[in-house]
Amino acid sequence: MTQAHPRVMSATPASSRATPASRRREIGRRGSRRSPLRRYRTGAYGAWALHVRGLLSEARLDDRPALVDALLAPLAPDVYLHQRETGLAAKGISEDLAELARRALGV
Repeated sequence: MTQAHPRVMSATPASSRATPASRRREIGRRGSRRSPLRRYRTGAYGAWALHVRGLLSEARLDDRPALVDALLAPLAPDVYLHQRETGLAAKGISEDLAELARRALGV
């Protein structure tokens, strides 16, 4: 008689058993193991920063690098995770971020 490998827990992949909340926690844990500055060195962050710089320029707020980072900060995965775990609804977060953008750009 052969025994199953001791690390095999289930035939169902962990990702399919995970709830949305457990997936958000795992994303937060993975992010916390990395350098907190790592996300600023990615191409994605650079692209978002370039986009926000362009929007600020259109709003006549040129050359405001600190403002670019301040406007992108609420979009960080750990911030979203914290907000969701404290009971904020995704729709409410989205609406508040849209309001922040409108007010920052004066539209």
